Amino acid sequence: MLQDETNKPIFAFIDSDWFDSDEEEEDPISHNEKKYAIAWDCFVNQSEIDIPKAKYWKGHYLYNGINVSKDIDEAIKLYKEAS
Repeated sequence: MLQDETNKPIFAFIDSDWFDSDEEEEDPISHNEKKYAIAWDCFVNQSEIDIPKAKYWKGHYLYNGINVSKDIDEAIKLYKEAS
């Protein structure tokens, strides 16, 4: 399991209501706090287990080049998978 510098599981940085919400604008806590590297790791791991909102946010980071190199083709693929 991924851990941050305080040995908390990375998943602890995700708002637990985020997975149950239908509101797309509800962001993970680490993204709101501009901890983009931590948020990216969460999105990558959670998108691998087919969590649609994680795929959406991974696509958002790729599309906008947040903490990663831009990859618009991959972002569009992830947006489609998340919808």
